[in-house]
Amino acid sequence: LAEFSGGGFFELACHILDAAVYLMGRPLKVHGITRRTRQGDGDTFADNQLAVLEYQKGTACLRCNHNDPFGFPRRRFQVAGLRGGMEIQPLEGGRFVLNLDRARGEYKRGSQTVQLKSGRSYTAEFVDLARVIRGEKKLAWSYDHDLAVHATLLKICNMK
Repeated sequence: LAEFSGGGFFELACHILDAAVYLMGRPLKVHGITRRTRQGDGDTFADNQLAVLEYQKGTACLRCNHNDPFGFPRRRFQVAGLRGGMEIQPLEGGRFVLNLDRARGEYKRGSQTVQLKSGRSYTAEFVDLARVIRGEKKLAWSYDHDLAVHATLLKICNMK
């Protein structure tokens, strides 16, 4: 992967970018910072990256650090807003922490851990994809969404 300027962000963080664009839309401005921290050892892989996405009413910060030996269990997705927030950590854990400024439905005011009933697996996603392939349903995401994700990814990774 070292021959490509996108490095670790292009390889892995693109999935978090997909979720950010799904929640926030196409960013107004994109800032990407790429570091190759092992160049002295002859390794040119882009291994430490940060992206800042600017929106009308907020920002999104996305990080990818391939140098962290304990990074996998620390992978997270965090959203914060005026009325609360949530954090998924680790990403594949099947649970998240939800923080609310007031009770909403079955969820109380304050902080609580929510366990998804089915845990976290990719089975449902593959079942959904099979339904699309068989023509039983349309894709959940539009072509415009995919184009926004890929255009943003190319800007972050300084790829033309």
